[in-house]
Amino acid sequence: MASPSRSAPTLASIVLEDRRTRLRDGTFVVIDKETELAPFAHDRDRELRLWEVTVDLLEKAALADS
Repeated sequence: MASPSRSAPTLASIVLEDRRTRLRDGTFVVIDKETELAPFAHDRDRELRLWEVTVDLLEKAALADS
């Protein structure tokens, strides 16, 4: 497992560097090495459900803070 101090520069490069702008769905980065997901890992329906639940949780959290 990578430490935060080792992972932070990679995360920053994914977000900020032009060389990462071509990354698309199904690509992830493990310690500066781009890797494709296995075909069975692509589940658009599950991804959509996770986003819906995330939005719901964020809305509930915002209401709780009101």
